[in-house]
Amino acid sequence: NIIFEPQISYGWGDNSSLQLTKTAQLLNGISTPTNDGFNSNSGQSKNLNASGMLMYRQRLGLPGRTLTSTVRFNYSNTDTDGFVQSLTNNNFGGKTSQLITNQRTVQANNNSSVNANVTYTEPMGNFFYIEGNYQFQWNRQNSNKDAYNSGLVDIFDVNHLNYNRDGETFDESYSNNIINESTTHNIGANMLYQNDRLRAQIGATLRPQTTHNVTNRSAYKIDTTFTVVNWSPNAMIMWEANDYLNLRFFYRGNSSQPSVSQLMPVPDNSNQMSYSLGNPSLAPYFSHNVNGEFRYQNRQKFSSMNLRFNAGVTQNPIVNATMVT
Repeated sequence: NIIFEPQISYGWGDNSSLQLTKTAQLLNGISTPTNDGFNSNSGQSKNLNASGMLMYRQRLGLPGRTLTSTVRFNYSNTDTDGFVQSLTNNNFGGKTSQLITNQRTVQANNNSSVNANVTYTEPMGNFFYIEGNYQFQWNRQNSNKDAYNSGLVDIFDVNHLNYNRDGETFDESYSNNIINESTTHNIGANMLYQNDRLRAQIGATLRPQTTHNVTNRSAYKIDTTFTVVNWSPNAMIMWEANDYLNLRFFYRGNSSQPSVSQLMPVPDNSNQMSYSLGNPSLAPYFSHNVNGEFRYQNRQKFSSMNLRFNAGVTQNPIVNATMVT
């Protein structure tokens, strides 16, 4: 069997949001305004996405002896032109100040990935099979952001979001280029048992992974490489005890990459009341997940009972740190 499924899509759109903010401090039962203002974000975006799957499956003589190979690929490109405009009036300790952001941003995000998998199954007799598999995963994310500050404007408030391209200046603090590239090898072996009522599998997978992050800003360059080796057992049971009762149990291990926004060490000033900042030194993280289902269904009596459970644990997790000033 040979299957090829390509897909391509193109889209575009506009977005606009406006948030009015006001905060106050409560001290000794007295409420005192501390700041007020607005945050406006708007822009236009274009997106191109191309993906596909190619699968080749071959029976090799004996029933149950098969070779299966699958390749999946994906490419996406998103270009965004937008404006980040906000004004905040601060009042602390009787002192007043005003913070204005009036920026134009040009951002391009590219993502390419390839996932190739080869699986060989060999029948052992008495409903037993052994399976060997190898999976190669490659992913590259590239994000480039340029920010510009507006030239002088006569009026700037929530009703007059004016931006002057004449005299605009490049803002190094909010501009950067980041590249995240990862390569993962999954090498696994499984033992399977399958008959009319029971399908069970147990095995293990070795996962060496290399991640390369490069962050370029005008003032500095950060270049980091992480290499980790994880391994995980895997198990699966699907048992149909009779026509009324069945049980399913799954265990899966998975290695995941931090997102571009988590890696980007450039402040996100789309909301002046809550800045976010990425960390280019984040390493991949590994998660273990268990889930199962117990189901009883009697169609003659119109009765049923479902019991589901799931649990998970993450090694080297990525967490958020919040600083309040």
